[in-house]
Amino acid sequence: MVTALTVTLRSIPDPVRVQDVPCAAGALQSDPWSPSPARFVAAAPHRPERGWGGDCSATDPFDDHHDGASPLTHPETYDGPRLTAAIVIPALNEAESIEDSVVELHAHIDQLATDGHSVDIRQVIVVDNGSTDDTAIRAETGGAVVVSEPRRGYGRACATGVLAAGDVDLIIQMDGDGSDNPADLAALLAPIVAGTADLVTGSRTLGTAERGALLPQQVVGNWVATRALRLRYGVRATDIGPFRVIRRDQLLTLGMSEMTYGWSTEMMARAARAGLRLAEVPVSYRVRAGGESKVSGNLRASLRASERIMGTVLRAARDRPDRETNPFPVHDADR
Repeated sequence: MVTALTVTLRSIPDPVRVQDVPCAAGALQSDPWSPSPARFVAAAPHRPERGWGGDCSATDPFDDHHDGASPLTHPETYDGPRLTAAIVIPALNEAESIEDSVVELHAHIDQLATDGHSVDIRQVIVVDNGSTDDTAIRAETGGAVVVSEPRRGYGRACATGVLAAGDVDLIIQMDGDGSDNPADLAALLAPIVAGTADLVTGSRTLGTAERGALLPQQVVGNWVATRALRLRYGVRATDIGPFRVIRRDQLLTLGMSEMTYGWSTEMMARAARAGLRLAEVPVSYRVRAGGESKVSGNLRASLRASERIMGTVLRAARDRPDRETNPFPVHDADR
């Protein structure tokens, strides 16, 4: 099984090449909104005839010595209408942490608004994914809009939140256990505002993590998933982090169908395949404020998630988005 997987991953010719700066972006400048530069991990335009590659000069996606760091354009250079956003937080039995997480998040949203940021974050949506505790009540007390999705599945909860967000420009996704730091919001938004990326992922590998925040199985799982994305799509990511931002209209066209653990990986795979510009920025990662991880806190769940994620990487290359008749359809119970 391992041999077959290796052959499949390496059999695709001409992967998406990576470039530090998208061709249309021009010269990039320093960005006081973000203390850390963005690292562009897949910014090549799409070639419809082959589905891979790009015409711009690019760095070698297999060169680990090239850091791909690029400064960002100041958000004030954005001269279009103000962008709107919604934050989607999938939550399952997070009563211990969700209220404080939402309150902290609102404080940072208010600060961005006070500072005149180019993105108007209109609502925080917590998707209660069949919790058996007071997650929904605590989230609402903290100031979130609570949406119920009783069908279990991380991807299913995320998809429900995206659809509930309505007509906003951007979807910001993060976890509700207090591990993602909302102080990193501005850094995540900066490449989108600058017009240099369509999907930005927060990298805990490039950033900092508190001791014990990332368990060994998470580190190994991330390494495997990022290498699979590199081999299959040429995406030079360092992390499959939950804290991310993507344009909602583009997300709706990707044909997302992984309704369980592989949602985040599928998003990156399908975005790369569609020719979207992917970037990652360093973020800080904290020990969860309460409860237990549904994946990394359980070895059996971790192995099951790893299997799903690898399957997602391969399946995303076969499925055609134009086969989908609905945003985020579920083809069977677990996809």
